Amino acid sequence: YVYRVTITVPLHNTVTPLPEGDGYLGFIFARGTRPELVESALRKAHRELEFEIDTLLPVIHGLNSPKPDQQ
Repeated sequence: YVYRVTITVPLHNTVTPLPEGDGYLGFIFARGTRPELVESALRKAHRELEFEIDTLLPVIHGLNSPKPDQQ
């Protein structure tokens, strides 16, 4: 059975996918009497998770936007 899901990425931090990234979103912890039961519980829990990761977009100043020194 799954006994803990831990999210390790702080809210609003940039997430870079592996292999370029250097970490995981979090971890699912499970225990059971047989390895195949633990694996099954982990896979089921992972299928039930939903991830929403926004794309990092560059900031582009519009033509009509004042430059910081012109405000």
